[in-house]
Amino acid sequence: MIKTANILKTTAFVTLLSASSLLMAGQHDGASAEGKPHGYKQGGHHQFHHAGPGMGGERWLARMGDKLELSDDQKAKIKDISDKSGEKRTALKEASNKAREAEMKAIHGRENEKTLRKLARDSADARVDLMVHGFEVEKRINEVLTQEQRDKLDAIKAERKAKMKEHKTERMEKYRERSGKDSNQD
Repeated sequence: MIKTANILKTTAFVTLLSASSLLMAGQHDGASAEGKPHGYKQGGHHQFHHAGPGMGGERWLARMGDKLELSDDQKAKIKDISDKSGEKRTALKEASNKAREAEMKAIHGRENEKTLRKLARDSADARVDLMVHGFEVEKRINEVLTQEQRDKLDAIKAERKAKMKEHKTERMEKYRERSGKDSNQD
């Protein structure tokens, strides 16, 4: 018997974990480098676009450089880290997208359990590889920052996380309101 529900739950959990980890790492910018809005659908499923150190880091560096009061030397070092990690990040992102597309195709095609499990593992592994790469880049960048700058960056991340939590709560309340109205109309 195919346990599609368990596979979908596991995949959803890993996706949520990956996305939240990247967001908590301060790498979410809300738009792609091409200026497409966050959540822009490409290839039939939701795409997250991140811009942080090592991930389209030019905008991150410009924005955070001012907030963290980075020196020119720090900016140059962070740009170097970002540039050197960019090619690997691009390859990891492409691998993650391909794995996710294969997984979704198998789910919609009602593939057998063995195939679904393999593709879900491959997809999760690809997302984790991308996440680990982001953490490695963040670690290298943190080594360039002073303790005061790291503390300030942590505060910025905490503020962003709180705003995102608040926004999520508001969205859920609106959803519940709409769902309640829709069910009352039946």
